[in-house]
Order: sequence, then C-alpha cells, then structure tokens
Amino acid sequence: MNNILNAASKITGLMTFQKRLSILGADVSNLNDVFLEMFFIAVIGFMVGGMINIYAFHGSQRKNALLDYLAFYYKDIKYVGVELLCMLALMLLYAKWGLNGQFIGNSVLLFFLIAAAAVDIQKKIIPNKLILTGSAAGVLMLPVNDRVTWLSALLAVLLIGGMLWIVAVISKGGFGLGDVKLLGCIGLFLGLEQTLSALVLSLLLSAAWGLVLITVKRSNKNKQIPFAPFVLVGTFMAILL
Repeated sequence: MNNILNAASKITGLMTFQKRLSILGADVSNLNDVFLEMFFIAVIGFMVGGMINIYAFHGSQRKNALLDYLAFYYKDIKYVGVELLCMLALMLLYAKWGLNGQFIGNSVLLFFLIAAAAVDIQKKIIPNKLILTGSAAGVLMLPVNDRVTWLSALLAVLLIGGMLWIVAVISKGGFGLGDVKLLGCIGLFLGLEQTLSALVLSLLLSAAWGLVLITVKRSNKNKQIPFAPFVLVGTFMAILL
C-alpha cells in the first residue's frame, strides 16, 4: 500500500511540475526529450572540462598528463570545479539558444576562456599558442554565427585590442599583453558591441574583487592578480544578458 501511495505521489509531483511549466509557456509534450538532450549536453561539458584540466594543470607533463590527472582528480577541487563550470556553461547556452550557430560559437568561446582562466590562475600567463588557437577558432566560427559580421569582428580586434595595447604600454605592466590578446580574440567571436560589454563587465568585476581584498586587508601591491577569470565571467554575463 505504501509503495502505491509513493508511486502516486511521484506521478502527482511530475504532473504538478509539468503544469507549472505549461503555465510558464514551456512545451511539455517533449519533456523527456529535453531532459535527455540536457543530459548529453552535460556529459559533453564534463568531458571538455576534463580535457581542459589536462591541458591547464598537467600540460608540462604531456607524457603522463592523463595518468596524473586521474591520480589527483579527487584530491583537488579545482578539477571538479572546471568540469562543473563547463557543464553549467554549456547547459545555460543550450537552454537559451538550442542547437544553432550562436550556441556553437559561444560554447567554443567559453571553453577557450575557461582554459585561459585556468592557465592564468595556475601560471599567471596566457600562452601564445592558446591565443592563436582561440583566434583560429574565432575566425572559423564567423560563418557559423550569423549575428556577428566580419566587419564587427575586425573592428573589435582593432579598436578594443588597440586601445588595450596603448593602456598596457602606458601602464608598463599594469595591464598584461596576454590580456590584450585575449580580449582581441574575444572580438572575433562576439563582435564590437558585445566585446565592449564584456570588457566593461570584466573591469567592474576586477575592481570589485580588488576592493574586497583591500577591505579584508589581503591585498599585496606586488602580487599579480590574474585577469582572465574576470574576463571569463564578464564575457559569460555579456553573452547571456
């Protein structure tokens, strides 16, 4: 009897959930298909996150990179964090756009930025090989993402990249050239308007974090704070908003 009541409760709960989705305007006729699609999207994000972990944290030990990754997987939360971040990013992008050119282009961009942020946190540098790979991917994604024109992408690289290069030269190391190249690379994916939004959000997030460090008295003028993680979050916000 208890089993019957439990089964009835679960069915009632599912029906209530479906009713709520219907009220919100969602199509519940293919609800199982949506869940299945999200599951596969999450698996893909998890796998990509694993590859990013191997590259970012074990790239200098390429011969045993996979074995090192597996051996230390459960001993360091950063591995799980990268994979969960990739899963969440991919699922949110898919939920917003479905499987189209914007989803593909923005997914490639965010995977590239997650890799850059992970390396920047680990080594305080963004490798030129990674920038070149991201730039090549950005050019390849231009025909796929119909919302970004070649002109907008070119203007983003020249104007935003040029402006940040001048800032980097004037600041004499206050703004890294790796960050300049990273923002220029983002311009190929997002175009001028969205890249500018991503830059502004990144700077605001970085400034807010700096104020937090000053407030808790943990700031060190000689300590270099990686900027790529803020670029990742700022770009993600610019894409979703």
